[in-house]
Amino acid sequence: MVAHADGKTIIVTGGNTGLGYHCAQAIAASSSECYVIIASRNPDRAATAVRNLIAQTLNENIEAMI
Repeated sequence: MVAHADGKTIIVTGGNTGLGYHCAQAIAASSSECYVIIASRNPDRAATAVRNLIAQTLNENIEAMI
């Protein structure tokens, strides 16, 4: 559970896979008013993670940063 994420911007490094992905998922699911940025070295994997996270959490405030 993520407490009080509303209105915050959270950058998750390595958020395109593994533990980083699951952390980003939990954060994004906690509130549709928080912004999640997936920091990744791989643009394709980051884009895929963003699409999947938006579909899973219904939080449109997710984007990638390379």
